[in-house]
Amino acid sequence: MSNISLNDDVNRIVKRPRISKAKKITRARDINIPSATGVGEGSSGATASGAGIASPLVEVSRTVTPVTIWDVTNMVTITFDVADKITMTDANGREVVFDYA
Repeated sequence: MSNISLNDDVNRIVKRPRISKAKKITRARDINIPSATGVGEGSSGATASGAGIASPLVEVSRTVTPVTIWDVTNMVTITFDVADKITMTDANGREVVFDYA
């Protein structure tokens, strides 16, 4: 096998022009879905005396548990604190408690 034919064979594989396939044109299916306009039902709006949380929140206290993770060889450890409970106060002075335990 000569180098010329080997080069031709490799070039035919590597430099082959890309042929893009024509995309199929599909028509809409025979499903008849009527168009409609959506209508939402809402409340009269938020009130200052609502039961929601008013921003901003200010952290008051935090309860944490230290967690230590050892690697499989027991040579390396990672210790970090995991929040169990965070107590905050919202803009209306109400207490907001996030309890993760």
